[in-house]
Amino acid sequence: MHKLFTFLESDENFARVVKWANVVNGTVAVSVLGVFLISYLNK
Repeated sequence: MHKLFTFLESDENFARVVKWANVVNGTVAVSVLGVFLISYLNK
């Protein structure tokens, strides 16, 4: 657990984690919007 904290204390690693979190969130958001759009167009 301590190793994780020292890992996150490094700004570079923290920025990398945040960037990946944003990528995942963006991908999920686009997928959900795509599903809504497809179901809306298929009405």
